[in-house]
Amino acid sequence: MQRVDKEMNHKVTLITGHYWNSKRRAGFHHIANALQELGHEVLFFTAPVSKLHELKGDHIVQYAIKEEANRVINKGEVLSYLHYTPWHVANTRFALTNLLTTPVASLYQHFKFAKEAAAFIAESAYIIFESTPGLLLFDKVRELNPKAKYIYRVSDDLRFLNVHPALIKYENRILLKFDLVSIVSSHFHSLFKTKNVKLHFHGINKQIFNEALDNPYPQNTVNLVFVGNAYFDVSFIEIASELFPDYKFHIIGPIQGLPDKQNIIKYGELPFQDTVKYIRHASAGLHTLEHTKGAEGFTDTLKVHQYTYCKLPIVAPEFLRSNREHAFYYQSGQKDSIRLAVTSALKYPKENIDAADVLDWKELAGKLLTE
Repeated sequence: MQRVDKEMNHKVTLITGHYWNSKRRAGFHHIANALQELGHEVLFFTAPVSKLHELKGDHIVQYAIKEEANRVINKGEVLSYLHYTPWHVANTRFALTNLLTTPVASLYQHFKFAKEAAAFIAESAYIIFESTPGLLLFDKVRELNPKAKYIYRVSDDLRFLNVHPALIKYENRILLKFDLVSIVSSHFHSLFKTKNVKLHFHGINKQIFNEALDNPYPQNTVNLVFVGNAYFDVSFIEIASELFPDYKFHIIGPIQGLPDKQNIIKYGELPFQDTVKYIRHASAGLHTLEHTKGAEGFTDTLKVHQYTYCKLPIVAPEFLRSNREHAFYYQSGQKDSIRLAVTSALKYPKENIDAADVLDWKELAGKLLTE
Protein backbone atom coordinates (compact mmCIF):
# COMPACT_ATOMS: atom_id res chain seq x y z
CA MET A 1 0.00 0.00 0.00
CA GLN A 2 1.31 3.44 -0.89
CA ARG A 3 1.52 6.14 1.77
CA VAL A 4 -0.97 8.91 1.08
CA ASP A 5 -1.18 12.43 2.45
CA LYS A 6 -4.42 12.74 4.44
CA GLU A 7 -4.67 16.43 3.55
CA MET A 8 -4.53 15.84 -0.21
CA ASN A 9 -7.45 15.14 -2.49
CA HIS A 10 -7.35 11.75 -4.18
CA LYS A 11 -9.10 9.52 -6.63
CA VAL A 12 -11.28 6.93 -4.89
CA THR A 13 -12.93 3.94 -6.57
CA LEU A 14 -16.03 2.39 -4.98
CA ILE A 15 -16.99 -1.05 -6.28
CA THR A 16 -20.58 -1.88 -5.37
CA GLY A 17 -23.69 -3.68 -6.55
CA HIS A 18 -25.67 -0.44 -6.41
CA TYR A 19 -26.39 1.83 -9.38
CA TRP A 20 -25.70 5.54 -8.88
CA ASN A 21 -29.09 6.75 -10.10
CA SER A 22 -31.08 4.14 -8.19
CA LYS A 23 -34.26 5.38 -6.51
CA ARG A 24 -33.15 3.75 -3.26
CA ARG A 25 -30.10 5.36 -1.68
CA ALA A 26 -27.80 2.85 -0.01
CA GLY A 27 -24.85 3.34 2.28
CA PHE A 28 -22.40 3.42 -0.63
CA HIS A 29 -24.28 6.31 -2.21
CA HIS A 30 -23.85 8.31 0.99
CA ILE A 31 -20.18 7.32 1.31
CA ALA A 32 -19.58 8.44 -2.28
CA ASN A 33 -21.27 11.78 -1.61
CA ALA A 34 -19.25 12.24 1.58
CA LEU A 35 -15.96 11.51 -0.19
CA GLN A 36 -16.86 13.98 -2.92
CA GLU A 37 -17.72 16.64 -0.34
CA LEU A 38 -14.36 16.00 1.32
CA GLY A 39 -12.75 16.96 -1.97
CA HIS A 40 -11.99 13.56 -3.49
CA GLU A 41 -12.75 12.46 -7.05
CA VAL A 42 -15.02 9.40 -6.94
CA LEU A 43 -15.72 6.61 -9.42
CA PHE A 44 -18.93 4.74 -8.53
CA PHE A 45 -18.25 1.38 -10.19
CA THR A 46 -21.34 -0.86 -10.42
CA ALA A 47 -20.81 -4.62 -10.73
CA PRO A 48 -22.11 -7.09 -11.55
CA VAL A 49 -24.57 -6.08 -14.26
CA SER A 50 -25.23 -8.62 -16.99
CA LYS A 51 -27.71 -10.16 -19.39
CA LEU A 52 -28.75 -12.47 -16.54
CA HIS A 53 -30.30 -9.46 -14.81
CA GLU A 54 -32.41 -8.84 -17.91
CA LEU A 55 -33.53 -12.46 -18.08
CA LYS A 56 -34.52 -12.39 -14.40
CA GLY A 57 -36.22 -8.99 -14.66
CA ASP A 58 -34.00 -7.60 -11.91
CA HIS A 59 -34.87 -4.13 -10.59
CA ILE A 60 -31.72 -2.67 -12.15
CA VAL A 61 -33.08 -3.17 -15.68
CA GLN A 62 -35.54 -0.31 -15.14
CA TYR A 63 -32.58 2.02 -15.56
CA ALA A 64 -30.59 2.90 -18.69
CA ILE A 65 -28.06 0.11 -18.25
CA LYS A 66 -27.62 -0.58 -21.97
CA GLU A 67 -27.08 3.10 -22.77
CA GLU A 68 -24.56 3.52 -19.94
CA ALA A 69 -22.90 0.10 -20.19
CA ASN A 70 -19.09 0.14 -19.99
CA ARG A 71 -18.83 3.94 -20.18
CA VAL A 72 -17.54 6.36 -17.57
CA ILE A 73 -20.27 8.97 -17.22
CA ASN A 74 -20.05 12.21 -15.28
CA LYS A 75 -23.08 12.34 -12.98
CA GLY A 76 -22.19 15.70 -11.47
CA GLU A 77 -21.26 14.60 -7.96
CA VAL A 78 -19.38 11.46 -9.06
CA LEU A 79 -18.29 9.47 -12.09
CA SER A 80 -20.42 6.38 -12.75
CA TYR A 81 -19.44 3.15 -14.51
CA LEU A 82 -21.63 0.10 -15.18
CA HIS A 83 -19.52 -3.01 -15.71
CA TYR A 84 -21.91 -4.76 -18.09
CA THR A 85 -20.98 -8.33 -19.06
CA PRO A 86 -22.64 -11.26 -20.86
CA TRP A 87 -23.03 -13.10 -17.55
CA HIS A 88 -22.04 -12.91 -13.91
CA VAL A 89 -21.60 -15.42 -11.09
CA ALA A 90 -24.96 -16.15 -9.45
CA ASN A 91 -26.31 -18.82 -7.12
CA THR A 92 -28.12 -21.46 -9.19
CA ARG A 93 -30.05 -22.59 -6.06
CA PHE A 94 -28.97 -26.20 -6.64
CA ALA A 95 -25.89 -27.76 -5.01
CA LEU A 96 -24.91 -29.77 -8.09
CA THR A 97 -25.10 -26.89 -10.56
CA ASN A 98 -23.31 -24.60 -8.10
CA LEU A 99 -20.53 -27.18 -7.95
CA LEU A 100 -20.41 -27.49 -11.73
CA THR A 101 -20.30 -23.71 -12.24
CA THR A 102 -17.62 -23.06 -9.60
CA PRO A 103 -14.72 -23.19 -12.12
CA VAL A 104 -16.49 -20.51 -14.17
CA ALA A 105 -16.36 -18.01 -11.31
CA SER A 106 -12.68 -17.24 -11.89
CA LEU A 107 -13.43 -16.35 -15.52
CA TYR A 108 -15.64 -13.40 -14.57
CA GLN A 109 -12.67 -11.12 -14.01
CA HIS A 110 -11.46 -11.66 -17.59
CA PHE A 111 -14.14 -9.31 -18.91
CA LYS A 112 -12.35 -6.08 -19.83
CA PHE A 113 -12.91 -2.68 -18.26
CA ALA A 114 -13.27 0.37 -20.48
CA LYS A 115 -9.93 2.16 -20.82
CA GLU A 116 -11.14 5.24 -18.94
CA ALA A 117 -12.37 3.14 -16.02
CA ALA A 118 -9.15 1.12 -15.92
CA ALA A 119 -7.12 4.34 -15.94
CA PHE A 120 -9.10 5.82 -13.03
CA ILE A 121 -8.66 2.62 -11.01
CA ALA A 122 -4.94 2.57 -11.73
CA GLU A 123 -4.63 6.15 -10.43
CA SER A 124 -6.80 5.66 -7.31
CA ALA A 125 -5.26 6.10 -3.88
CA TYR A 126 -8.14 4.20 -2.26
CA ILE A 127 -10.26 1.35 -3.59
CA ILE A 128 -13.31 0.35 -1.55
CA PHE A 129 -15.15 -2.91 -2.25
CA GLU A 130 -18.62 -3.61 -0.93
CA SER A 131 -19.71 -7.13 0.08
CA THR A 132 -21.37 -7.98 -3.24
CA PRO A 133 -20.49 -10.34 -6.13
CA GLY A 134 -18.38 -7.50 -7.54
CA LEU A 135 -15.80 -8.67 -5.00
CA LEU A 136 -14.75 -11.23 -7.62
CA LEU A 137 -12.98 -8.39 -9.42
CA PHE A 138 -10.48 -7.92 -6.58
CA ASP A 139 -7.50 -9.65 -8.23
CA LYS A 140 -8.14 -7.91 -11.55
CA VAL A 141 -8.31 -4.51 -9.86
CA ARG A 142 -5.26 -5.17 -7.71
CA GLU A 143 -3.29 -6.11 -10.81
CA LEU A 144 -4.18 -2.69 -12.25
CA ASN A 145 -3.22 -0.93 -9.05
CA PRO A 146 -1.14 -2.81 -6.48
CA LYS A 147 -0.26 0.35 -4.49
CA ALA A 148 -3.68 1.64 -3.42
CA LYS A 149 -5.14 1.22 0.05
CA TYR A 150 -7.72 -1.58 -0.25
CA ILE A 151 -10.80 -1.42 1.96
CA TYR A 152 -13.51 -4.06 2.25
CA ARG A 153 -16.75 -2.53 3.53
CA VAL A 154 -18.89 -5.43 4.78
CA SER A 155 -22.39 -3.98 4.54
CA ASP A 156 -23.97 -7.44 4.47
CA ASP A 157 -22.98 -10.99 5.27
CA LEU A 158 -22.55 -12.72 1.89
CA ARG A 159 -23.86 -15.95 3.43
CA PHE A 160 -27.12 -14.21 4.27
CA LEU A 161 -27.36 -12.87 0.72
CA ASN A 162 -27.27 -16.47 -0.53
CA VAL A 163 -24.57 -15.85 -3.12
CA HIS A 164 -22.75 -18.51 -5.14
CA PRO A 165 -20.53 -20.62 -2.81
CA ALA A 166 -17.51 -19.74 -4.96
CA LEU A 167 -17.83 -16.13 -3.81
CA ILE A 168 -17.68 -17.18 -0.13
CA LYS A 169 -14.49 -19.13 -0.78
CA TYR A 170 -13.01 -16.23 -2.72
CA GLU A 171 -13.83 -13.81 0.11
CA ASN A 172 -12.01 -16.05 2.58
CA ARG A 173 -8.98 -16.27 0.28
CA ILE A 174 -8.53 -12.53 -0.22
CA LEU A 175 -9.57 -11.21 3.20
CA LEU A 176 -6.03 -10.68 4.47
CA LYS A 177 -5.07 -8.84 1.27
CA PHE A 178 -7.21 -5.89 2.35
CA ASP A 179 -5.59 -3.13 4.36
CA LEU A 180 -8.87 -2.66 6.23
CA VAL A 181 -11.98 -4.80 6.66
CA SER A 182 -14.73 -2.47 7.87
CA ILE A 183 -17.76 -4.22 9.38
CA VAL A 184 -21.11 -2.52 10.06
CA SER A 185 -22.36 -4.86 12.79
CA SER A 186 -20.80 -6.12 16.01
CA HIS A 187 -22.28 -9.53 15.12
CA PHE A 188 -19.87 -9.74 12.17
CA HIS A 189 -16.95 -10.11 14.58
CA SER A 190 -17.90 -13.79 14.73
CA LEU A 191 -17.41 -14.06 10.95
CA PHE A 192 -14.32 -11.91 10.49
CA LYS A 193 -11.56 -12.51 13.02
CA THR A 194 -8.50 -11.23 11.17
CA LYS A 195 -6.35 -8.39 12.56
CA ASN A 196 -7.39 -5.98 9.80
CA VAL A 197 -11.04 -5.89 10.98
CA LYS A 198 -12.56 -2.74 12.52
CA LEU A 199 -16.13 -1.96 13.49
CA HIS A 200 -17.54 1.13 11.75
CA PHE A 201 -21.29 1.56 12.13
CA HIS A 202 -23.39 3.11 9.37
CA GLY A 203 -23.33 6.88 9.11
CA ILE A 204 -26.40 9.08 9.02
CA ASN A 205 -27.20 12.50 7.58
CA LYS A 206 -27.29 14.47 10.83
CA GLN A 207 -28.13 17.76 9.18
CA ILE A 208 -31.38 16.52 7.66
CA PHE A 209 -32.51 15.20 11.07
CA ASN A 210 -31.52 18.44 12.78
CA GLU A 211 -33.63 20.41 10.31
CA ALA A 212 -36.75 18.21 10.62
CA LEU A 213 -38.57 20.56 12.99
CA ASP A 214 -42.16 19.98 11.83
CA ASN A 215 -43.90 17.39 14.00
CA PRO A 216 -46.31 15.30 11.88
CA TYR A 217 -48.05 13.77 14.91
CA PRO A 218 -51.03 15.24 16.83
CA GLN A 219 -50.22 16.56 20.29
CA ASN A 220 -50.44 14.23 23.29
CA THR A 221 -50.35 11.04 21.20
CA VAL A 222 -48.07 8.01 21.42
CA ASN A 223 -46.47 7.14 18.10
CA LEU A 224 -44.20 4.18 17.35
CA VAL A 225 -42.50 4.14 13.95
CA PHE A 226 -40.98 1.43 11.78
CA VAL A 227 -38.89 2.26 8.71
CA GLY A 228 -37.66 -0.51 6.45
CA ASN A 229 -38.04 -2.54 3.29
CA ALA A 230 -38.30 -6.15 4.41
CA TYR A 231 -38.32 -8.82 7.13
CA PHE A 232 -40.95 -7.03 9.19
CA ASP A 233 -42.40 -9.09 12.05
CA VAL A 234 -46.10 -8.89 11.19
CA SER A 235 -47.03 -10.97 14.24
CA PHE A 236 -45.58 -8.19 16.44
CA ILE A 237 -47.82 -5.51 14.97
CA GLU A 238 -50.88 -7.79 15.16
CA ILE A 239 -50.33 -8.30 18.89
CA ALA A 240 -49.04 -4.84 19.82
CA SER A 241 -51.87 -3.02 18.06
CA GLU A 242 -54.36 -5.09 20.09
CA LEU A 243 -52.50 -4.58 23.37
CA PHE A 244 -52.22 -0.82 22.87
CA PRO A 245 -55.30 0.35 20.94
CA ASP A 246 -54.65 4.01 21.85
CA TYR A 247 -51.12 4.00 20.42
CA LYS A 248 -50.43 4.69 16.76
CA PHE A 249 -48.09 2.38 14.83
CA HIS A 250 -46.58 4.04 11.75
CA ILE A 251 -45.17 1.64 9.16
CA ILE A 252 -43.04 3.25 6.46
CA GLY A 253 -41.85 0.98 3.66
CA PRO A 254 -43.20 -1.56 1.15
CA ILE A 255 -44.39 -3.99 3.84
CA GLN A 256 -46.97 -6.57 2.79
CA GLY A 257 -49.57 -8.36 4.91
CA LEU A 258 -50.20 -5.63 7.47
CA PRO A 259 -53.49 -5.85 9.39
CA ASP A 260 -56.21 -3.33 8.60
CA LYS A 261 -56.63 -1.50 11.91
CA GLN A 262 -57.27 2.11 12.79
CA ASN A 263 -54.13 2.42 14.87
CA ILE A 264 -51.84 1.00 12.14
CA ILE A 265 -50.94 3.69 9.61
CA LYS A 266 -49.42 2.39 6.39
CA TYR A 267 -47.36 4.83 4.34
CA GLY A 268 -45.72 2.52 1.83
CA GLU A 269 -42.36 3.66 0.50
CA LEU A 270 -41.60 7.36 1.01
CA PRO A 271 -38.68 9.50 -0.14
CA PHE A 272 -36.11 9.64 2.64
CA GLN A 273 -36.60 13.39 3.01
CA ASP A 274 -40.27 12.78 3.87
CA THR A 275 -39.46 9.96 6.30
CA VAL A 276 -37.15 11.90 8.61
CA LYS A 277 -39.84 13.87 10.48
CA TYR A 278 -41.67 10.66 11.40
CA ILE A 279 -38.51 9.30 12.99
CA ARG A 280 -37.40 12.44 14.79
CA HIS A 281 -40.74 13.11 16.50
CA ALA A 282 -41.78 9.53 17.31
CA SER A 283 -42.20 8.18 20.82
CA ALA A 284 -40.21 5.02 20.06
CA GLY A 285 -38.51 3.26 17.16
CA LEU A 286 -39.50 -0.23 16.03
CA HIS A 287 -36.69 -2.55 14.97
CA THR A 288 -39.20 -5.37 14.85
CA LEU A 289 -37.83 -7.92 12.39
CA GLU A 290 -38.78 -11.54 11.91
CA HIS A 291 -36.10 -14.16 12.37
CA THR A 292 -34.51 -15.50 9.20
CA LYS A 293 -31.19 -17.23 8.65
CA GLY A 294 -28.41 -14.74 9.35
CA ALA A 295 -30.75 -12.05 10.69
CA GLU A 296 -28.62 -11.73 13.85
CA GLY A 297 -26.40 -9.49 11.73
CA PHE A 298 -29.11 -6.80 11.81
CA THR A 299 -28.26 -5.63 15.35
CA ASP A 300 -26.71 -2.41 14.05
CA THR A 301 -28.69 -1.44 10.96
CA LEU A 302 -28.97 2.10 9.69
CA LYS A 303 -32.41 2.59 11.28
CA VAL A 304 -30.96 1.76 14.72
CA HIS A 305 -28.49 4.65 14.43
CA GLN A 306 -31.19 6.97 13.10
CA TYR A 307 -33.42 6.08 16.05
CA THR A 308 -30.53 6.55 18.46
CA TYR A 309 -29.54 9.93 17.05
CA CYS A 310 -33.16 11.09 17.49
CA LYS A 311 -33.06 9.72 21.06
CA LEU A 312 -35.79 7.14 20.52
CA PRO A 313 -36.03 4.08 22.76
CA ILE A 314 -36.03 0.97 20.59
CA VAL A 315 -38.25 -2.14 20.58
CA ALA A 316 -36.63 -5.21 19.02
CA PRO A 317 -36.85 -9.02 19.11
CA GLU A 318 -34.64 -10.95 21.50
CA PHE A 319 -32.35 -12.30 18.73
CA LEU A 320 -31.23 -8.70 18.03
CA ARG A 321 -30.09 -8.08 21.59
CA SER A 322 -27.16 -5.66 21.89
CA ASN A 323 -25.55 -3.64 24.67
CA ARG A 324 -27.73 -0.57 24.01
CA GLU A 325 -29.38 0.51 27.25
CA HIS A 326 -32.26 2.19 25.39
CA ALA A 327 -33.32 -1.00 23.55
CA PHE A 328 -36.01 -3.32 24.92
CA TYR A 329 -36.59 -6.85 23.71
CA TYR A 330 -39.46 -9.27 23.23
CA GLN A 331 -39.97 -12.90 22.31
CA SER A 332 -41.80 -13.05 19.00
CA GLY A 333 -45.44 -14.07 19.32
CA GLN A 334 -45.54 -13.73 23.13
CA LYS A 335 -48.06 -11.13 24.33
CA ASP A 336 -46.63 -10.56 27.80
CA SER A 337 -43.14 -10.16 26.40
CA ILE A 338 -44.31 -7.64 23.79
CA ARG A 339 -46.34 -5.71 26.38
CA LEU A 340 -43.30 -5.43 28.66
CA ALA A 341 -40.92 -4.36 25.85
CA VAL A 342 -43.22 -1.62 24.56
CA THR A 343 -44.13 -0.36 28.03
CA SER A 344 -40.48 -0.30 29.15
CA ALA A 345 -39.38 1.52 26.00
CA LEU A 346 -41.97 4.25 26.43
CA LYS A 347 -41.01 4.75 30.08
CA TYR A 348 -37.30 5.12 29.29
CA PRO A 349 -36.10 8.75 29.64
CA LYS A 350 -35.07 10.04 26.22
CA GLU A 351 -32.53 12.37 27.81
CA ASN A 352 -30.58 9.29 28.96
CA ILE A 353 -29.97 8.08 25.40
CA ASP A 354 -26.36 8.64 24.35
CA ALA A 355 -26.00 9.50 20.66
CA ALA A 356 -22.32 10.48 20.87
CA ASP A 357 -21.16 7.42 18.92
CA VAL A 358 -23.47 8.03 15.95
CA LEU A 359 -21.37 9.07 12.94
CA ASP A 360 -22.32 11.25 10.03
CA TRP A 361 -21.28 10.03 6.57
CA LYS A 362 -18.25 12.34 6.36
CA GLU A 363 -16.97 11.04 9.69
CA LEU A 364 -17.39 7.48 8.47
CA ALA A 365 -15.69 8.21 5.13
CA GLY A 366 -12.77 9.74 7.00
CA LYS A 367 -12.41 6.64 9.17
CA LEU A 368 -12.39 4.37 6.12
CA LEU A 369 -9.52 6.29 4.56
CA THR A 370 -7.39 6.86 7.64
CA GLU A 371 -7.76 3.83 9.93
